[in-house]
Amino acid sequence: MNNKNQYFQVECPHCGFINNYDKNVVCKENREIIKTEEEPIFDKLLLTCKNPNCGKEFTYQIDCGVFK
Repeated sequence: MNNKNQYFQVECPHCGFINNYDKNVVCKENREIIKTEEEPIFDKLLLTCKNPNCGKEFTYQIDCGVFK
């Protein structure tokens, strides 16, 4: 599936690095997807910063939609 909404960027809250993620990967492989009650259309992902000097985990809310 090649969708313009497939890719997204997130700034790491720990180091400020701009990470690029593919929903086709993180929404399917992320075991920490949690449906939030406040925002039912969003999924809460546990992501890892791709900066080799950081590598810390953080959560991010996004609509995975058809990418689950």
